[in-house]
Amino acid sequence: MTPELSTAGRHPRAGHVVLLSGLGLIAAAALWLVITGNSNIRYSADHEGTVPMWARWLPALVAIAVIRLVPRAPDPRWPDPPAPYREAVPLLCAAIAFAAIMPLLDGEPAYTLLKLALLLGVPAAVFVVVRRRPQWHPGPAPADAAHRFGPAVPVAV
Repeated sequence: MTPELSTAGRHPRAGHVVLLSGLGLIAAAALWLVITGNSNIRYSADHEGTVPMWARWLPALVAIAVIRLVPRAPDPRWPDPPAPYREAVPLLCAAIAFAAIMPLLDGEPAYTLLKLALLLGVPAAVFVVVRRRPQWHPGPAPADAAHRFGPAVPVAV
């Protein structure tokens, strides 16, 4: 039995508006970087070497395109809709805290400890807390091979 999603007070196209707004902001930021000539990014704090931002975006865009080729499951696999928010909010707070606290540090070992605590420890703690009481029950496995073996394609690529 799947609980119904509560859409009270939510416009039917709100998700699309948020998605398109976010993509527009990313595109505007990239355009601004190209216009100002700052399109190279440092990919490591260990040295001053830079690469074009497109070199870091291309693998992610290819991965997203390949993942979109996987057919959708015919039945919902996550009947508890608020569960992603219980995971996303602490992870977002940890990422913001990392960005806010990092400039205040004097360097090593504080940087490494903060990085381990906020970027590894918090996700592990969220996983343990959220998954302690399972909120979802997998539905029946899809019968066709595209649904059964399709997710292996992005992993292989």
